[in-house]
Order: sequence, then structure tokens, then C-alpha cells
Amino acid sequence: MIGEQDFMWTTIIGLLTGLGLLIGVFRDSKNIIGGIKDLKIGKKELSADHQKILNKQGKLSSNMQLQTKAIDGLTAKINEDTQRVSMMNATEQNARSSIESLQNFINIAQNDRRHAEDKALEWRSKYAELYKQYELKQQELEQAQELNAELTREINNLRPHQGPTLGGRGR
Repeated sequence: MIGEQDFMWTTIIGLLTGLGLLIGVFRDSKNIIGGIKDLKIGKKELSADHQKILNKQGKLSSNMQLQTKAIDGLTAKINEDTQRVSMMNATEQNARSSIESLQNFINIAQNDRRHAEDKALEWRSKYAELYKQYELKQQELEQAQELNAELTREINNLRPHQGPTLGGRGR
């Protein structure tokens, strides 16, 4: 009983941990995806600005260098975010794998518990059957003892008494 409760608490804690991991993964994934969308929008805007800069190259060479640095920074940030998304996907896959393993463990444990309950029921049934047989044998023993006592009395009644005889001597 205590082992089942420990197992149930362990199972619940494992499921809650897995669920917490999944919620964290999904939340972080949404945040990163939103950030990537913002970065893509920013990249498009920067690309348009870059095109204007290229058209006005002679006048704005210093601005072009700044925008190029900004684009490089954004590209590096996009690459970092892409790596984070990849890592989050791997973490999510690990969480799913852990949950599947935990579910398999729970299924095996439940099957083992059902099997143990079936065995216990089978043993209780056998015990009840053997106890009935024991009671019947006990009754048979009591009847045999009563019959034995009765037959012993009859045998003792049929034996001649060995007491003093009239002749003074016994046979």
C-alpha cells in the first residue's frame, strides 16, 4: 500500500515535471517565434533602407557602413535565435521522449499492479477453498474421534471383567 502511494506520488511528480517542461518549451518557443517575426520585419525594413543607401551611395557612405553593421548585428541575432529555436526543439523532443518513457513505465507498473491484484484474488480464493476443506476435515476428524470413543466404550463393555472370582483365583 505504501509502495503504491510512493509510486503514485512519484508518477504524479514526474508527470507534473514533464508538463512544466512542455509548458516552458511552448512559452519560450512562442516568444522566440515572435522575436524572429519582429526581426524579419526589421530585416525587411533594413533591406529597404539598404537599397536606398545603395541608390544614394555617393552621398551616404557613412550611413551605409552603419546600416551594414546593423544588418550584420541583426543577422547574427537571427542566427542566434535560430540556434535557440533549434535547441528548444531538441529540448521539446527530449521532454516528449521523457514523457513517453514515463508513460511506458506507468503502463508497465499498472499492468504489474493488476497482475499482482489478480494473483492476490487467486490466492484468496485458494485460501478460502483450502479453509473450507480444512473445516470439512476437522468435522470428519471430530466424527471419527466420536466414533472411536464410542467403539472403545463398546469394546470395553464387551471385555470380561478381571476382578476377583468366587474360587479365589483368577484364570
